[in-house]
Amino acid sequence: MATAPTSPQPTKFIVDLTIGKALKVLFWGVLIYFGLQFFIRTAVPYFTIAEDAYGPFWPRWGWLLTHITGGTFALFMGPFQFWSGFRRRYLRIHRWTGRLYLGGVLLGSSTAFYIVFFTPFGFAYGVGLFTMGVAWITTSVMAFIAIQNRQIAAHKEWMIRSYVVTFGFVTFRLLGDLPFISDLPLIERFPMQAWACWAIPLFVTEVIFQWKHIRRTSV
Repeated sequence: MATAPTSPQPTKFIVDLTIGKALKVLFWGVLIYFGLQFFIRTAVPYFTIAEDAYGPFWPRWGWLLTHITGGTFALFMGPFQFWSGFRRRYLRIHRWTGRLYLGGVLLGSSTAFYIVFFTPFGFAYGVGLFTMGVAWITTSVMAFIAIQNRQIAAHKEWMIRSYVVTFGFVTFRLLGDLPFISDLPLIERFPMQAWACWAIPLFVTEVIFQWKHIRRTSV
């Protein structure tokens, strides 16, 4: 008696799942690498509390140090929010890291609102960072409201948006290292980085979200 041919679907599903996991690990590995690079190169020198490290911000070093501390907490607490295996096993710790993340955002954004009024790098730069602070705290609060209302999918999307803005500090430095940008005069380069570091990644993220929604509803 002839036997029915074996369907390749289960094998294809396993291969796709393995590739998907590998890409996720690679993606987060790259993010964590650049995050650590940013912390070591950019954030750590400020903890020495020396005038050379703070430059024109030295008169307000306490505000800037508080801002950096809050941003650092958010930067390194964020990945724990997206680690699904950790979240399933240690839900209580996941909630606490989420609270630490939100606390870091509130601390970092609130001090940023003060600092930008005294920036020596021009009005456009200050407005860019002020608007980034608004986006940072808004996306984070929306994520908090969503989870309080048990809207898990919405919470996840708003957390991703929030972390995209959080990572804007790293993106700011990465943009500054690009040859065609680093060669620009400071008065042009800093305002451009202040906007591009968060607005462009957040726009791309939103396009991806909306594309998924369109695909889902069209099936």
